[in-house]
Amino acid sequence: FTLSDATADFAVTDITATGGTIGSFNGSGAVYTAVFTPDADFSGTATVAIGAGAFADDAGNESAAQSDNTLTVNTVAPEVTVSSNVTNVFIGDTATISFTLTKASTDFVLNDVVVTGGTLGTWDATGAVATPYTYTATFTPEPDFVGAATITVPAAAFSDAAGNDNTEGAVSLAVNTTAPTVAITSSATTLGSNDTAVISFVLSADSVDFIEADIAATGGTLSGFSGSGSTYSVIFNPTA
Repeated sequence: FTLSDATADFAVTDITATGGTIGSFNGSGAVYTAVFTPDADFSGTATVAIGAGAFADDAGNESAAQSDNTLTVNTVAPEVTVSSNVTNVFIGDTATISFTLTKASTDFVLNDVVVTGGTLGTWDATGAVATPYTYTATFTPEPDFVGAATITVPAAAFSDAAGNDNTEGAVSLAVNTTAPTVAITSSATTLGSNDTAVISFVLSADSVDFIEADIAATGGTLSGFSGSGSTYSVIFNPTA
């Protein structure tokens, strides 16, 4: 602030600001400085003004009103919404992960994304040239993994054109890529021509599509298949 006449009563309280605050005021005579700090999450025009009669010079003449000093402010952090085209991923599956930004960015890249329970690839930024600024990538689950996979864009991973860092965004997927196992036991180890054996199958996980046709037998035939969930049985009839 450069005054036309020296004054001893110009103070920080004489300054009016919108869109931010004034601090670190210092100076004397006719030259003063202060620091303007913009409001958080604000986008628009900020003003710094001094009203008429705010201070007086050494002769007692009061100051005239000053035209507003304007500043363009943008402190709105870009947000990222992470979404998936599926909620569950199994063996052989992949998921398309979308990242939708509220503001354009030139430095959002695949390496900004943190992934657990799988890997991310096939990064596509062709949808980010205009609103809604969407990027996509392909999630491939880890083998032999059961649990929640997460795809996270941490806070401050990228920025917008104004230099504002992003807020965090994430999505989780239920992953099961552990192949079920089956334990097979027999009610008998030796069979005569008129004997049969009950063959039991205990699966490590429930199944809805385990059927008799899935079982291969040599030296005999199968019949009487039954069961559900993870426990099944069938009768083995040896070949005469």
